[in-house]
Amino acid sequence: STNFAITKHCKNGQLHIARNLFDKMPQRTVVSWNSMISGYSKRANFIEALGLVSLMHRANVQFDQNTFSTSLSVCANLQSLTDGKLIHSLLLKSGSENFEFVGSTLLHFYASNFQIEEAKKVFDELHDGNELLYSLMLVGYVRCNLMSEAFDLFMKIPEWDVRAWTTLISGYAKSEDGCEKALELFCWMRRCSEVMPNEFTLDSVVRACSKIGYLREGRAVHGVLEKFGCEFDPSVGSALIEFYCNCKAIDDAMRVYNRIVNLNPVTWNSLMSGYIQNGRHEEVLQLYVTMRRLSIDSTRSTFSVLFHACSCLGSLQQGQLLHAHMLKTPFESNVYAGTSLTDMYSKCGSILDAQKSFASISSPNVAAWTAIINGYALHGLGSEAILLFEHMLEQGVVPNAATFVGLLSACGRAGLVNEGMEIFHSMQKHYGVVPALEHYCCVVDLLSRSGHLHEAERFIIEMPIEADGVVWGALINACWFWMNMEVGERVAERMHTMDPKPTFAYVIMSNIYAKLGKWGEKMNMRKRLKGLEVKKDPGYSWIELNSRVHVFFVEDKTHSDCNMIYETLEHL
Repeated sequence: STNFAITKHCKNGQLHIARNLFDKMPQRTVVSWNSMISGYSKRANFIEALGLVSLMHRANVQFDQNTFSTSLSVCANLQSLTDGKLIHSLLLKSGSENFEFVGSTLLHFYASNFQIEEAKKVFDELHDGNELLYSLMLVGYVRCNLMSEAFDLFMKIPEWDVRAWTTLISGYAKSEDGCEKALELFCWMRRCSEVMPNEFTLDSVVRACSKIGYLREGRAVHGVLEKFGCEFDPSVGSALIEFYCNCKAIDDAMRVYNRIVNLNPVTWNSLMSGYIQNGRHEEVLQLYVTMRRLSIDSTRSTFSVLFHACSCLGSLQQGQLLHAHMLKTPFESNVYAGTSLTDMYSKCGSILDAQKSFASISSPNVAAWTAIINGYALHGLGSEAILLFEHMLEQGVVPNAATFVGLLSACGRAGLVNEGMEIFHSMQKHYGVVPALEHYCCVVDLLSRSGHLHEAERFIIEMPIEADGVVWGALINACWFWMNMEVGERVAERMHTMDPKPTFAYVIMSNIYAKLGKWGEKMNMRKRLKGLEVKKDPGYSWIELNSRVHVFFVEDKTHSDCNMIYETLEHL
């Protein structure tokens, strides 16, 4: 009955309730473990899932095929090669690799980590009894841009389904010189196969035509699209518009656009907003390019979304180009577009441009004032932020909760303790804004940064709402800066009671012990960290080149040019 309840809560996304039930079970079966691990995995909480796998192994619970399959899938998503190989060794001892889904997940794990030789070993050993491995191996070759190997494997597949055709066609369409080959394969598919293309196949073929400017062939594909009713798929429709624009057939692009808009109501702004919500910021900018080609008018909302995309990308260059476009419209003084522009310049490091943008807004509202105050906070201009706040009050604009977060952050970064505390105590008294957890966190950061660690600790204890890990984390981070072992140890224990794996706290304390020469305590802390079996999130950096932002982090294998990058590093 408890296993059933755990499964139900996991399915409903109530992982904390499910975990509470799991932790209280006097005796757990393999089903109990699998339900909890699967629940974490399905909600993309892969670190917790992998932690449970480790606990399960240490508890001497024998893995079954479901455990192996889910665990390898988790390692694939985390791109955790070391953990996946350990699970593979357990799998070999158990003899479960011949189960269809276990073998498939094992191959998928190696392919996801770009270990194509290891993936091929799995394929060679298991593919006779598992036809699913052909599709996964094909995807692996395509992901690694090994198109010759992908084609050879495709020719050996017992039965070509739409997935196999689409995988190969899309691989060639994305490769540097493969667009013509993608079109040849599509013609072959239509001539010799009874398999019907789907929207993903057709999307890839349209984009191949777009890349090489094949207008006649693209129009023929458009006819197939209409036959299969895929023209009105948002992705396919967008690809068609881009194709006709690239081929200078603007009238055709406009016709496609009008049909899409007039039919499933798709507007450019809503499409951009959808991309923003899904973290696809570069596609937002590409959509805007298509809009410009079609001479579609931009609205204030268009620019607001575009500037938000630039701030998320950290792309000052793109933001400046868009600002130049907006100067030709009546929207520069508009409060919504102007607020997004101010925010973009602040987050991209140009506070002077942020000030100018704010000054251009005709009647700034509380959101606009908050944006420029936040900008000053980001740039450590605490006194200037307070002066702005006073000017805002003179203009009759009433501050909200977000305004006070910006103000308190500005005071914290500038070390203005007295001013910050005065603002905090005035929030509810003078402006009717009840302090929330983020305001308390700002105060802790304010006190801690300035070295008032005991006051910060007392402030947290006396808070009317329960502090979370972020609040305590602000304090322990300051303990590292000020090398205060006494307060740090108390905070670390607090964080341990809230989270059984307080990685951040243990790392900080380990560094404090090392700095103070407490090597015994440092080694003990390192042992505790090792026992948690967790990894620190990698730091990353980025550069903007040819209007594109490239992000890099340690052992990154996701960049399109990763092979060339690693070869260059090896050469250097």
